[in-house]
Amino acid sequence: MSVERSVFFIIPLLIFTLGSCQRIDKYEVSVGEFAEFARATGYVTDAERYGWSVKMKNVYEGRVALYADWHTPDGFQEAAPDMPVTQVSWNDACAYCEWKGKRLPTRDEWHGAANWDASKANIWDNRTTHGLDPARETPSMVGNAYEWVADEKGPDALVYGGGHLCSINTCAGFVPGWGKWISKDSGTDGLGFRCTKK
Repeated sequence: MSVERSVFFIIPLLIFTLGSCQRIDKYEVSVGEFAEFARATGYVTDAERYGWSVKMKNVYEGRVALYADWHTPDGFQEAAPDMPVTQVSWNDACAYCEWKGKRLPTRDEWHGAANWDASKANIWDNRTTHGLDPARETPSMVGNAYEWVADEKGPDALVYGGGHLCSINTCAGFVPGWGKWISKDSGTDGLGFRCTKK
């Protein structure tokens, strides 16, 4: 794997697409980047339209949080511009990537790019005493925020990676090949995304 100094890294996906290269963003999309998109387009997210979203209590439980959206992931406190954008649905993530002239990576592309070394991930073993790390400070794709990928099945789409509440023992997000299907219009305070070149 070779790393560019700019926003992307190049991953030879020899397992999935022999001989080709795929450019996946090195970092999760930040709140500041998503704000630029929303200002430029007037885009309204699914959570903003609904007036609520889900805040995770721990790996296994979430609760409805009124007014939770990408501005205020917990419904109260405004997110800092350098944090990963969360409370975005698959629909929202696709709209952002399209605006950037990109798209969501597929499961295979994401899997091929991921560093599955959990020792480098932002994970806190199902404890809520520590939140997400800034988008550009997390060296691993595994951990910090779960991430949407392009794969869809009816009303659901695939989420990949382990979130910051996870550990090897508390959820399967660190197992290569693991993914979870959830509703395309859903979001949580621990679910973000990154884009890839078309």
